[in-house]
Amino acid sequence: MERAESLGARVTELESRRAELVQRLETLEAERDAALAELEAEAVKVGSGRADIVAGVGEDLAALYEKIRASSSGMAAAEIRQRRCGGCRLELNNVDLDRIRRAAQDEVVRCEECRRIMIRTGESGL
Repeated sequence: MERAESLGARVTELESRRAELVQRLETLEAERDAALAELEAEAVKVGSGRADIVAGVGEDLAALYEKIRASSSGMAAAEIRQRRCGGCRLELNNVDLDRIRRAAQDEVVRCEECRRIMIRTGESGL
């Protein structure tokens, strides 16, 4: 009889713990679903202007970008910052820097190491 009461108390305790865990799981799933919905909304917002941008840069550059993106873990263009490629993070040598300096503003320049399209800005160190 004493053993049955002990086991009954243990069953009650385990059922209570199970109910807590089920509730916690439901809460976490709801939080996950909300976060995924937020990310999806952000992806739609960010991607909404892409068609206009692609139309503005031309089909050839867009095709090159997509080709590089497919082979470079999704990152096809990288900013040059302080003489470094933002893609591979390597410091550009003087020959590459000179080549980039002499390139026309509308010319597409690429990193010799990672082959990403390089974005020139005021912080490029050129």
